[in-house]
Amino acid sequence: MLLHLNQVLGSQTEEMFITAFYGIYNARDRSIIYSNAGHHPPAVILKNSITMLQKSRSVPLAIMKNIELVEEGKVYTNSRAFLPAKSKLLLYTDGLVEAKNAFQREIDFSENFNERLILLNRLDCKNFTDKLYSDLVKFHGSESFSDDICVICMDIL
Repeated sequence: MLLHLNQVLGSQTEEMFITAFYGIYNARDRSIIYSNAGHHPPAVILKNSITMLQKSRSVPLAIMKNIELVEEGKVYTNSRAFLPAKSKLLLYTDGLVEAKNAFQREIDFSENFNERLILLNRLDCKNFTDKLYSDLVKFHGSESFSDDICVICMDIL
C-alpha cells in the first residue's frame, strides 16, 4: 500500500513529503499488521507505562522513487504486534507533540507527554481525546495551530 501511495504521490507533492502510518487491526487476537512511512510511531498505553510501535519505520512518502527505496534498502515493510488487553492504541500527527507553549515558546507539548497519556488512560477513547485536545489548547493558548493535528484512539479490549 505504501509503495503504491509513494508512486502516486511522488509526482504530485512538488518536493514536499507526507508521513503515513498504515495498519490493519484484528480484534480476535488483538494483533496489528502495520507499516510506517516516517510517521510518529503510535503509542501503546498501558496502566502505568507506554511503549511505541517502532518496527517498520521508513522514510516519508514522496521523498524517493520506489526503485531508489529498493536500491537503498529502505523499502516499506510490514511488522506485526500483539496489543495487550485493556490498553489503548494512540495514533497522532506531529502537530500534536510539536505544538508550542503559549508563554514559553521553547517548550512543546511533547514534554511530559507520556505521563499525560498515562493519567488520561482511565478515560474511554472519546473522553481521552477530548481531554487531550483541551489540555493541548490550554497549553498552546489557542485553537489556532501552525501544523495539522489529528488524534486517533482505540481501546484494546
